[in-house]
Amino acid sequence: MSAPLRRYLAHGLRIHARSALPFAPAAAPFDGEPDATVRVGGVPQRLARPAARAGDAWQAAPGACLLNAGAGRCLVADGREIAVDPSGDDRRLGLFLAGSAFAALLQQRGVATLRAAAVATESGALLLAGDPGIGKSSLAAALVERGCALLSDGFTSVVPDADGRLAALPGLPALQLWGNALEALGWPRPAHAQVREELDKHLLPAARFHAAPLAVRAVYVLMGVGTEAALAIEPLPRSAAFRLLNQHTYRRQFLAPMGQTLPHYRAIAALAQSVPLRRVRLIDDPFRLNALADRIRADALPPASFAGRCDLARGASAAPKRRVGARSPKPPPKAGEATPASIVWLASYPKSGSTWLRAVLTNYLQDGQQPASINALVGVSVAIWRTAFDETLAVDSSNMTWDEVMRWRPQFHEALARKGSKPLFIKSHEACLRLPAGAPLFHRAAAAGAIWKELREARFER
Repeated sequence: MSAPLRRYLAHGLRIHARSALPFAPAAAPFDGEPDATVRVGGVPQRLARPAARAGDAWQAAPGACLLNAGAGRCLVADGREIAVDPSGDDRRLGLFLAGSAFAALLQQRGVATLRAAAVATESGALLLAGDPGIGKSSLAAALVERGCALLSDGFTSVVPDADGRLAALPGLPALQLWGNALEALGWPRPAHAQVREELDKHLLPAARFHAAPLAVRAVYVLMGVGTEAALAIEPLPRSAAFRLLNQHTYRRQFLAPMGQTLPHYRAIAALAQSVPLRRVRLIDDPFRLNALADRIRADALPPASFAGRCDLARGASAAPKRRVGARSPKPPPKAGEATPASIVWLASYPKSGSTWLRAVLTNYLQDGQQPASINALVGVSVAIWRTAFDETLAVDSSNMTWDEVMRWRPQFHEALARKGSKPLFIKSHEACLRLPAGAPLFHRAAAAGAIWKELREARFER
């Protein structure tokens, strides 16, 4: 017996679905074909000719994106259909569909996707951008408590509206909040709202939801900078706006292999030129959530001081034609072909001189006339950087247990190694553990070697 057909509205799309989406607004019956459908079954094991992939996590090609959710696998095709093979509970699968799968579908339709929550105010939509775990959902919840309405959580899709302004589309009327955020807000932990039994993370309906597109008033980029005397909200120059918006693109790695980089660049370039960007310097100890929400609410109240218009044509863009001489995405290794071994691990104990070693390596590799800046040394700890993990594998690690994250780590390392043929130096203080299945955490297939920094000497091993 097939699952019942459900009708939803999300991201400006009328959706027919055979799989439940968490807290998605139900749509009234409508005439004609839906904009997108979610069906069960018919997911291939692999794409015939993927333009890019990250291990078993995802593969992408023009018009197609194959994803492994942990709670199921899905194929996103032509901006119109998501086919699902479930293998876990409905809530986990629904959260994955509402995140990576719908982001891929929107990108295939030429819609820009930003790693940001969004709330509606009297003067327009406020986008709260930042790295995973920085506090976007918590801040959005605090703003909703202060009279704003939620537009989206997880990611925000942006398109031109009827007046040519960039507008944020309404996503799903729900927030994902950790237990400490609920405590800071003074909210109780509701029964049966946990994302997973193993996690103190909860999926809650928003008290207020704005169900229509809304012109973007401003973008606030959240940055953690340690402790400071006071919260700081600073304007960002136009010269930095495009770079930051591109940096905070949600599932950016899908764009090039699906042939959708140009539509996305056009959208964020228009956003960078038409709305103000603010840098929000967070206080980590303590994280004053309510004080920050009050400051942003007050900052957003003055009348808009921007033109707000863009030059993009309204609606979804067609896939751009490739320019003569433009470089195609680097093809993935063929079946049976080994992953390029490009990672050189810089292994050491904490406080054993790893920064000194990185400085020596950087200056040796650059061979310049001036010493390298300490802020631009090789060997960043990208292996434990949550943003890189989530975006590389197209997963939300906040919805995963520690064991699940560790099981995905070798594929993350292989995906990093596949990004180039030059040595990629990565600092690590982790022990070379064995995973539950018996495989080593630092697999030799992705490693060109390791520099092991002891307290008194450095050794290189292949």
